[in-house]
Amino acid sequence: MANITNETVEPVGLAQSLDRKNPLQRFGGWESTLFVVIVVELIAFSQGSHGFFGGGRGALDQLVQFASIGVVSIGLGSVILTGGIDLSVGSVASFAGVVLAQLWNHGGHAAHPQMSIWIATILVLVMAFGIGVLNGLITVYGRIDPLIVTLATMFVVSSLSDVVVGTPAPYLFPSNFLQIGTGSWLGVPISDILYAVLILIAGYFIGMKSFGRKLLMIGSNRSGAEYAGIRVRRVLVLDYAFSGLCAGTAGVMMCGLYASARSDLGSGLLLPALTGVVLGGVDIFGGQGRIRSMVLGALAIGFLQQGMLLYGVNTVDVQLVIGVLLAAAIVLKGRSEGGRIAARLRGLGAFGRATERSDEGHAAA
Repeated sequence: MANITNETVEPVGLAQSLDRKNPLQRFGGWESTLFVVIVVELIAFSQGSHGFFGGGRGALDQLVQFASIGVVSIGLGSVILTGGIDLSVGSVASFAGVVLAQLWNHGGHAAHPQMSIWIATILVLVMAFGIGVLNGLITVYGRIDPLIVTLATMFVVSSLSDVVVGTPAPYLFPSNFLQIGTGSWLGVPISDILYAVLILIAGYFIGMKSFGRKLLMIGSNRSGAEYAGIRVRRVLVLDYAFSGLCAGTAGVMMCGLYASARSDLGSGLLLPALTGVVLGGVDIFGGQGRIRSMVLGALAIGFLQQGMLLYGVNTVDVQLVIGVLLAAAIVLKGRSEGGRIAARLRGLGAFGRATERSDEGHAAA
């Protein structure tokens, strides 16, 4: 018989992720390295264009171009904390954009065919939230790998975007809506403010409240989280819903930036967002990570992307470099934590076998 003790076992990375006692330890190691990388990028790319940093203003303007990547990375990162994945974020962003455009152009009534752009925006965000809920429900209650579920969602939603967008692609959003992508408040771009607000909200609920602890516990040891009384299914569904909401928000922001909607609007979001999350130190198997790390990773990738484009590197080569960085980050993290990853895989296998035996026992009963 197994020995039962009162010892409390914390999930891997939980203590480090939530420790508030030592400020130097909290902002040390890899996060400090990422901060230095961002500073070096700003200095290096400013040599080619003095406006790249521009006393801080230029950096804020550059952030406008990839704020949507940062928004997606927060939702995607929260899912990865649980050991899951959401491959549908780019497609959901695209779908949100084309649905927003069509609602604004044709969603009204006979006397006034155009729907209020703000009502359309709310409806689109609710729709994106709903897609995330659907991903979570199928993953949790269907017991299907989230990689397969969200991959299927990606293809389905992409096809729907092609159907909804029509010909020609909708454009010419109202000027007040375009302020989301091109306007500023007190000298700060509005899209940067939206990104900062989302960081604060996610940092509060995931970094400071019990919801964040639950995500980390589920990612570290799902069966242990269930035994601890955590409503794992509910938490996971909410987490995927949050990812969908972030993707929808990114789609709205991109419509405001580019003043148009296309079925491939968000096609370039997944790779840099995922790379930023992994580069930020979030364990691809779940159970370890911080919102702060995700933000630093997204900023590092975003400024690198913008700097390369500034120097005339074509988009395909930029994607190649980011893909290589993603692979390198996963390999290096795997080498440094190979023992823990191997143990995690063995644990997942054991949990899967235990689940199968449990299902067989229920069927026999």
